[in-house]
Amino acid sequence: MAVKFARLDYIRTHDEIPIKFNVVRQNLESNLSWYIDRYNPLAISECAVAGELGVKVLLPVTERESLADRERTRKIIFRAMNSLKLSDVEIIMPPVNIEIEQSNGVMVADGTRLFPFFMCQAIKKWARENRRDLRFCEAAVINGRIEHTESVLDHICEELNFLTVVDLNDDRDRLLDKADRIFDDTGLNVVVRGKNKAVLKTADIIINTSSVDFDTAYKRGAVVFDLSGDVERRRHLIDRRPDVMVVDGLLINYKNSGIPLALFEMAVYLKNRNFRNIILKGYDWETGAAVFRFIGRMGLDIFSFMQMGKIVRV
Repeated sequence: MAVKFARLDYIRTHDEIPIKFNVVRQNLESNLSWYIDRYNPLAISECAVAGELGVKVLLPVTERESLADRERTRKIIFRAMNSLKLSDVEIIMPPVNIEIEQSNGVMVADGTRLFPFFMCQAIKKWARENRRDLRFCEAAVINGRIEHTESVLDHICEELNFLTVVDLNDDRDRLLDKADRIFDDTGLNVVVRGKNKAVLKTADIIINTSSVDFDTAYKRGAVVFDLSGDVERRRHLIDRRPDVMVVDGLLINYKNSGIPLALFEMAVYLKNRNFRNIILKGYDWETGAAVFRFIGRMGLDIFSFMQMGKIVRV
């Protein structure tokens, strides 16, 4: 059978939970929790994204219930992943309010691996809509996940003149090699520093691949492109710094239809062998260049920025 994706979401009411036994329905209030924990019932329907087939899966909890007990929700999702794998699902997109790691060979799409290929577009969109000249904007990349950082640097805007990498993971040698190649190819000078909050106090554009708390260091009015994948860390940043624009996703324009980046990431995983290799084996420059060309041939652009699953205005 063809490989598929699965988009996971919550039910709105308990009426959407598929229940097999009349005895459970007759006393739903008393039996529902037991039934969910015992059978993990899923409401599954077919769907498609960018021509790729998949399924939409409603988990047997509401969003409010998921927030009240995240560990139980994670258990429900992991059980769903194991069940979906038997139906040839290789990659899933969890709900936006919960962080899930891959399990039993089922990949997890959160948009962070695809985002770097749209990073230059995103930065230019921010600059255009804020009437900023990128030549005079300072940018910083916080390195917490080296493969994400390398992918970002490979697709950064050449119009930038001031770019610093804040290295949190002792990846200095790899980053310096990357900086030398970027300088040779584009003339952009990339400065690599250790953990230095002072850099962030003047940066207009921050691209973060780390879960480290830098909330108080960001410049007022800065834009933070969050590729950390850390839902809780991102939520704290949004709450603590309303003066900072946090972007953790994009609404992609595909044939005049808006598709959330994480959802589109699953479609690209199914469409493109090179992107599949990045998710399965890790990022490298040659594979990344092939994916960038593939995306370019699709003629994609950005409708809008997103934050925690919702459109955010510049």
